[in-house]
Amino acid sequence: MLGRWPSADLLFHDMPGLLARMDQLGIARAVVSYTEALHLDPVAGNALFRQVWAQAEPRWKARLWPAWVLVPPATREQGTLAELEQALEVNGIGIARLYPRDHNYSLSSPDAAELLGLLARRQALTLLDVEQSSWEEIDRLAAAYPALPLVACNVGYRGLRRFAGVLARRPNVHIDLSYFGSHQGLEWLVGQIGASQVLFGTGAPVIDGGGGVTRLLLSELSAADQAAVAAGNLQRLLAAAGLTVAVPGTQPPAPRPGGPARTELPSAHVLRGEAIDPSAWEVIDAHAHVGPWFNFYTPEPEAESLRHVMDRCGVQMAVVSGTRAISVEPLAGNAEIKALVSCHPDRFAGYLVFNPHVPGSLEEVEAGLAAPGIVGIKIHPDVQLYSATGPLYAPLFDLAVRGKVPVLTHTFADSAFSDPLDFEAVAGNWPDLVLILGHSGVSGEGHRRAMQVALKHPNVYLELCGSLTTGQWIKEMVAAVGPERVLYGSDFPVIEMRYALGRVVFAGLAEAELRLVLGGNARRVLRLPPAQAAR
Repeated sequence: MLGRWPSADLLFHDMPGLLARMDQLGIARAVVSYTEALHLDPVAGNALFRQVWAQAEPRWKARLWPAWVLVPPATREQGTLAELEQALEVNGIGIARLYPRDHNYSLSSPDAAELLGLLARRQALTLLDVEQSSWEEIDRLAAAYPALPLVACNVGYRGLRRFAGVLARRPNVHIDLSYFGSHQGLEWLVGQIGASQVLFGTGAPVIDGGGGVTRLLLSELSAADQAAVAAGNLQRLLAAAGLTVAVPGTQPPAPRPGGPARTELPSAHVLRGEAIDPSAWEVIDAHAHVGPWFNFYTPEPEAESLRHVMDRCGVQMAVVSGTRAISVEPLAGNAEIKALVSCHPDRFAGYLVFNPHVPGSLEEVEAGLAAPGIVGIKIHPDVQLYSATGPLYAPLFDLAVRGKVPVLTHTFADSAFSDPLDFEAVAGNWPDLVLILGHSGVSGEGHRRAMQVALKHPNVYLELCGSLTTGQWIKEMVAAVGPERVLYGSDFPVIEMRYALGRVVFAGLAEAELRLVLGGNARRVLRLPPAQAAR
């Protein structure tokens, strides 16, 4: 998207900024719409986009396909149906974006049927964010308009149970990769239905493009399937809509300020589809899990799959807790983690989970800290439905200080149990406690609050696996609290490791900062053993 965003100053807002980011990520062409058509008014926003487009340099326009935001013709604000069709024809628009929730209309109404019928006749590519509708409605629309190519954007990592059947039934429904952070979800989906209904997309700058790029280029798809997702599927759909689909070559990324780096940055490895070189870069995932989770399907949540993807990415070590321990059985789940890290000490270290409601949990964690490979303690106030400031956590914080081990905690902005601001009291009351704020509050406001706490308390560290985190926020966190207190984590299998890693790799950090964030801080803070020789 181009244009300003009302709730944040995003990475870019104009064409030069967009194209510079595309060059950094190796993206040749992109579908683009204008933020004012969403947040101000569809008519005014499209008109402003036309002005920007008319003034743009031809070489810029050669790399972009404009998309208009449309609404049903009942109010005639975009003209009659015939007038709207003429405007689309005259301006060469073959791509539409629809925001029925935000623009206050129903896609299931007779009024929307007029618009959808027009788009179907033109085979116009129609983009629809999932949160603007529902999978049930998308399923009905796809059946009613089989000639209409629909793209469901921002599908998230929780959605396979909802949309796998829709895609299998409706070949005119597609998803984009912008927010599809499901571990092995891409490979599983392509194995089920083929690659033809998956499109590469970034959602930039609201969503971080580095995640989608890394997810695709380090995927395990065949070369043909990867090429189809990267460009071929979109080209085919746009050609059906009458648009030019030739893809120009990308421009090389601009030289780094200060001369060439000593070694290749990880982004160079990713853009070649290669794992990050472990002989040159240490990468440690400081926040991962092993096991399934109840409210979404993950194809391969086991440790063996985690290790496989670590190898694909160039991640040497992951520090894990058990989903069984977080959810229903802390003692049994902790035992599984102790066994795992004992068997694979070169690839895994472990957090033991404390649950304040389970008798004996504190004693079990205390005893388990002596086990080989156990390096910290994990709490999840939201799952445990108990505030981080509650007295039942106090003995655990005392134990962590005595044992000189860090505590990794889940955080989420505005949670009644784990808002980042809640940890001001914890950090202040236990100044010798090493406290890692998992997800750093998740959202933009959460990141602001997490930084606020870390700036006041030097014993607080920020971890990066929030589902809404972007490279821009990562840079802001590093600038605010220093690169020594920011740690890369993925949240595997909740969030796909490649997706999470890409946001850090393409954040634009200086080499020294990136080395600390990717692995150096985790090794120091978690007191991990010396690195093994490069594999």
